[in-house]
Amino acid sequence: MKIKKNYHGFAALEAIIVVIVLGIIGTIAWLFIHSTGDPTVYTTPDKKYSIRLADGWTVSQVTKEGELVAANDQLAAKPGKPATVEQHIDQFMPGFALVMQFGEDGGHGDAVAQAALQTKQGNKIEVFRHIDESESKASIAAETDYYYRIRSNGKIMTASYTFSGTETDRHTQVQAVLETVQFN
Repeated sequence: MKIKKNYHGFAALEAIIVVIVLGIIGTIAWLFIHSTGDPTVYTTPDKKYSIRLADGWTVSQVTKEGELVAANDQLAAKPGKPATVEQHIDQFMPGFALVMQFGEDGGHGDAVAQAALQTKQGNKIEVFRHIDESESKASIAAETDYYYRIRSNGKIMTASYTFSGTETDRHTQVQAVLETVQFN
């Protein structure tokens, strides 16, 4: 007597198993990619704002809302070294040159409007330069305060940066970083 082999239906079961395994692998890969993220992209705790930080930067988050600060020596470009965000919630951070606030207008006082920039999302970046009438012209060239304001759909992000005339590369770098602001 010959045993009849019945393979009918086995191919369908095999196909279902392969699809399930591929689905599981794809889900794990997607979760891994989105959980590790890009180390140079900072997203605020409420997930409303994202900004790509320059390589080598070290910034400190000082409020639960996500305000970032950095001293000039923390803004040195170091290509290939991912930016880092340190947590210093509610701690006083003296001597910072860059302040980025999300969700509130930090104000620009008596600063004079300069040429506007644009984010990669197409949002206008208003640029203001602070002029202190009590300082000499030489002093203004040595240290300048810039204020930036970006608005979109009821959201706002502001930044202020103080730089000396010898740090034009950092000033350009700060503006390039601000151009990456995304309103999520």
